[in-house]
Amino acid sequence: MFPQDFHYPPIDTTKTRIFYEFILVDTDSVEISHTQDNNGHIMYSKIKIIQVITPQEWNKPLHGKKSFSRSFNPQHYSYYDYIDAWSHILYFIPKKHSWFIWFKKGIPLKFPKWFIKWFVDFGPLPSIFPAEIKEVYTYFREHSTFVPGYRLISFVASQCITWIVAWDYAITQPYEGVEIKSLSRRIRIKWWRKFNTKLVQKEKIKEWLQITQAQTEEHPQRINEESLFLSEKQRVMAALASASLKEEFERTLKIQPPYMDPMKTVQKQNHHHLVRILIWMTCKKKSHKA
Repeated sequence: MFPQDFHYPPIDTTKTRIFYEFILVDTDSVEISHTQDNNGHIMYSKIKIIQVITPQEWNKPLHGKKSFSRSFNPQHYSYYDYIDAWSHILYFIPKKHSWFIWFKKGIPLKFPKWFIKWFVDFGPLPSIFPAEIKEVYTYFREHSTFVPGYRLISFVASQCITWIVAWDYAITQPYEGVEIKSLSRRIRIKWWRKFNTKLVQKEKIKEWLQITQAQTEEHPQRINEESLFLSEKQRVMAALASASLKEEFERTLKIQPPYMDPMKTVQKQNHHHLVRILIWMTCKKKSHKA
């Protein structure tokens, strides 16, 4: 069904598992090591997650291509390849191979939503935690300010909890009473028994939550300004999308007062700079069509 060494749909056969692994290593997103037996066969691998790049941090259109730091075929990749890389690298050797995964200590906890989906698929569940870790996680969940959906990943990442991932193929019947069978993957998540549970203590969690909350309260204005600017960007693009001439852009701009506080000079400059870029890009496209 798949080409050799492929365990995902081969939309582009040049994009091998090594290609996706190189993306994550070359972007300083992970550190990966493979442990071999005496015959050179990989028995298990380790992934240390250093960072997860957000769309805002990509600094290019999401479909735009970036180049590897070294020669490789294919030489370029997009943000969509970056997203696929996180799951495709795990589909290595079914049944026999395992991944040990953990987050770097102090990793920023601002994860994009697509990575939350990855964590739901491949991350640990509280049901596999030892009793003492479950107790600490319950305290974290009840006292942290993280929104639902981000609490578990924030707990696992902030406490550098290690878990094990393995997978295998399975034949399933997705529709009851209908003789249609599907080739699926069965993901298995296990607790690493050698993890030092003494590193995760309620008192340390309490202290960590206090520090995190203090940092959040110290910079609320900066966080609010970033959110406002992103909202304004979406609003302006929608308002100007139907305009066909530069004059129409200018008129639309005059009737679209910015949401920003007029005392925020930097925000005002960002707003008008964004509009000028949109005007220039759209007018340029119009002139090419003429």
